[in-house]
Amino acid sequence: SPNTIALGMSPASVAVGAMQTTRTAMYIYANNSTTIDATPVAGVNQINIETDSTVGFKYTVTARRTDVDGGSAYWEGSGLIRNDAGTTEIVDTVTKTKIASEGIDAADVNFTADDTNDGLIVTFTGEAAKTIRWYANVDCNSVVG
Repeated sequence: SPNTIALGMSPASVAVGAMQTTRTAMYIYANNSTTIDATPVAGVNQINIETDSTVGFKYTVTARRTDVDGGSAYWEGSGLIRNDAGTTEIVDTVTKTKIASEGIDAADVNFTADDTNDGLIVTFTGEAAKTIRWYANVDCNSVVG
């Protein structure tokens, strides 16, 4: 049947997160939580990549300046990450397109592999003296085996 999941495959998953930044420091995506301070990378604040798996992901990120009107941005893209026997790495490059931006043009989002904790790290880079609220939606599907 079309809804059967074959051996070695896992269903799609969605990770969403929101946070707020007030500095130019890089902030780590915190799954389903809100934070104001930079959080060190750890297995609890990233998208975990299972051993011997490949995960395709598509993302959208929206940012809005909340301390004044007139600052917004939107990105979308996709990528592939794998964990082969405990070695986690991005396959090729992660695509990123800034669809629109006004008033927070230096703000940015990036996706990298964390080989130490076997995860996909999403980092937000804010702007000095600007309060920016971020929302990320990451759709993932994986194959294990």
